[in-house]
Amino acid sequence: SGVHHWNRRTPQDLERALEHLQASLQLDPAFAPAWGAMGLCFVTLNIFGLRAPEDVIGPAREAVDRALQLDRGQIAALTARATMRAIHDWDPVSAERDFKDAIARAPSDAIARQWYAINLLAPLGRLDEARVALARARELDPLSASIMLSSGLVAYLAGDLAGSVAQYERPLSLDPTFSAARYFLGPSLA
Repeated sequence: SGVHHWNRRTPQDLERALEHLQASLQLDPAFAPAWGAMGLCFVTLNIFGLRAPEDVIGPAREAVDRALQLDRGQIAALTARATMRAIHDWDPVSAERDFKDAIARAPSDAIARQWYAINLLAPLGRLDEARVALARARELDPLSASIMLSSGLVAYLAGDLAGSVAQYERPLSLDPTFSAARYFLGPSLA
């Protein structure tokens, strides 16, 4: 249930995701996937500007460290750590190593590929590589609204406004309440 709310990406759903993950960890504090998902949740709150870095990066690192102590290959934790290294620590070399490790350990994990594309490759201007990573992520999870959103953002960064609009409209056709798509659609239409 925590991951379901995290996928919706609204402020309320992200807070609910944290509540569900914390509840599951009270039941089983050794459940590494919940710690990894919590790390992703905290990082998402920061990326979306819903909480300041000083409020979430520390708890995100703690959750990631806990997950990786329990399971060195915990994919969500590796993905969250890679993202923090990319966008908070400005350490693209370590970030890329973590992303590649996560993808190698779980080739069918769409989120690791999506976050690699949008949080490391695209900001570094490696848009062709980002498009390839996102295409593979879409193959793995064709109904993921957040992957469609990331594809739209990469199209926008590449100057393909029509492509970005098409990508933002796809998740809205599946869920008209997916507010993140509306947020990013505006600049593409301007």
